[in-house]
Amino acid sequence: MDRELTGKKDTLIGYRLYEDKVLGRYPTVMYTGYPKDKVKGKVYRTSFRDLFLCDEYEGTHYKRIQVTLNSGLECWVYVENLD
Repeated sequence: MDRELTGKKDTLIGYRLYEDKVLGRYPTVMYTGYPKDKVKGKVYRTSFRDLFLCDEYEGTHYKRIQVTLNSGLECWVYVENLD
């Protein structure tokens, strides 16, 4: 991004962070469906341009999906592209 982003803490329920899943080196978030699995992080407000830049950066190994966070907020998250 060409600016500093501010975010707020939130949690993604039913997903787990795997540290070296993509190409054996890069972390990814994967759906497990288990409520005990949680990914803690920050959610940021972005523009469509920001999302386009992120899509380009993440490439074909990740895909962007819409999820609902623990707070009830809907957002985008990148997960491993299994297609």
